[in-house]
This record gives sequence, C-alpha cells and structure tokens, in this order.
Amino acid sequence: MTDRIARRSATVSLVFHGILCALALVPAVLFVPVDDPESPAAPAEPPQPQRLVLAPLPKPPPPPPLPSLGASAMPGAADQGGAPLPVDITVPRNTDKPARKRDRGGEGQDVAEVELPTLAQDAATMAGRLNGKRWTNLELTVEQKRLTDATNLLEFFIRREYRVAWFRLKTPSTRPRLYLRVAVDERGVVIDAQRGNSTGSTELDEAVDRWLRQSEPPVSLPSISPRVPHFLAVTLYDQ
Repeated sequence: MTDRIARRSATVSLVFHGILCALALVPAVLFVPVDDPESPAAPAEPPQPQRLVLAPLPKPPPPPPLPSLGASAMPGAADQGGAPLPVDITVPRNTDKPARKRDRGGEGQDVAEVELPTLAQDAATMAGRLNGKRWTNLELTVEQKRLTDATNLLEFFIRREYRVAWFRLKTPSTRPRLYLRVAVDERGVVIDAQRGNSTGSTELDEAVDRWLRQSEPPVSLPSISPRVPHFLAVTLYDQ
C-alpha cells in the first residue's frame, strides 16, 4: 500500500514537472519577433573613410654629363688655330648732341636723338635758375585745377557773348575753336590777352579782342598765378 502511494506521488510529480517545463517554453515559441514591413528601416551606418597610402615616387635618373667644351669644340677654332673668336663690340649711340629734326611721317623708322639740357653760359643765369621757384606736386595739382576753372569760366563768358551779339558775325569759314594767351593781376582781372589763331571772320576776331580788353566791366577769372601768361583753349559755339 505504501509503495503504491509512493509510485503515484512520483508519477504526479513527474507529470507536474513536465507541465511546468512545457509552460516555460511556450512564450519563447509564441512570441518570436517578426519584422514589420511598415516600420522605418534603421539608418545605415556611414561608410568609414579609407586611408590612402601614397607609394614613394621613383627617383628620376641623373642627367647625362655635359660634353666638355675645349678649344677644339668651338666653331672656327680649327680654322684659326685655336685662337679666340673675334668679339663684335657695339658702341652705344652718343646722345650728348642737340636734337635734330627727323621725318616721322610716312613709313619712317628713324628715331630722334635725346636733347639734353645745356648749362647756362654765365653765372648770373645759372644763379637765377637755381634760385627760381620750385613747384611741388601739390602746388601743381592746385594750379591745374585753377586753370581748368578759369578756362571753363572764360568759355562760359565767351559763349554767352556769342549767343547775344556775335552770332551775326559768323561766316561759312568761321572756326569755333580759339586759343588765347591770357595774363591776370592779383585780383584775377585780365590785363593782357592775345589770340593765338583766327576764327576765320575778321569782324568776329575784332569783337573778341575788344571784349577781352574792355575795362567796364573788366573780364575777371578765378585766382590763378598773377602776371604769368596762361594758354587757354575755348569754344565759341557747338558745331
């Protein structure tokens, strides 16, 4: 009786133990992970940069040795018995001469020589040159600006006079360009004026001369170097 109960107990224990083992394996079988086609794919890892290894460059072969140039290797040395060749020495042109007129028209290729400055013949002239006024770059720039302003103002006055009274004196041969030599005093009033060319009309030339030398009202220009001749170019009218 006792053996039968022991065997039944052992059998029940084995069955119960088997059931527990089966229950422990059920989740591993039922819940196997399956890829979802709608889920986003995991980002791929960026490729790792590859390391480049430069192979050493081959060394260039050494240049061939130059042949030795002896006396016999020189051209003409055999004919002259190994004597050195003659050297053609070109003497530079002497430019310490006064400039001469050259024909620069047509197809002339001749070049005029350079005229160098000459020294004064007496000591007084030399001292006058050395003690004369020296112009700086700034002074030259300011003077050029004043000359430009004076030229523009003088042209404005002349063109106004031409439109008011001088246009009747125009002839078919009249030229509108005038070149004037003008000098002013310390106040800018014209004290000397001369024409360098003619307009082609005698009456128009006389009218321009009278206007330049008039005293009431005098012709005044902007401040330029006084009592020094200035050469100005103006235009009477537009063609």
